Amino acid sequence: MTMSAEDIQALTDAVAAWRMQEYICIAFYCFYAYYVVLTISKEVSIILPQKWGRGKALHAIIRYGMVVFIGLQLSRDYRNYFSISLKACKALTIMVDVKSCIPHGYSGMQL
Repeated sequence: MTMSAEDIQALTDAVAAWRMQEYICIAFYCFYAYYVVLTISKEVSIILPQKWGRGKALHAIIRYGMVVFIGLQLSRDYRNYFSISLKACKALTIMVDVKSCIPHGYSGMQL
């Protein structure tokens, strides 16, 4: 089965748009990681001395949850050439499944 010239052009355009979207997302991920690294000194002086409460827990979940999300997203959805063991691959799959269920209230999660 051969593809027509229009189909090939449509596929080429779709791949180009997908790669552009990847590059834009990676730029924002790098910006967020840079922001976290730059503001960690302020966080240590302001947030760390506070007693643990809802606000501090929410801050930690939002700030570092996004860092975990970025790490999982980059390791799962982007081209990489990692050589990982079978156990590490299974652990990564479980973490991705848990991460994807958190915003949805754990409905339908199967381990």
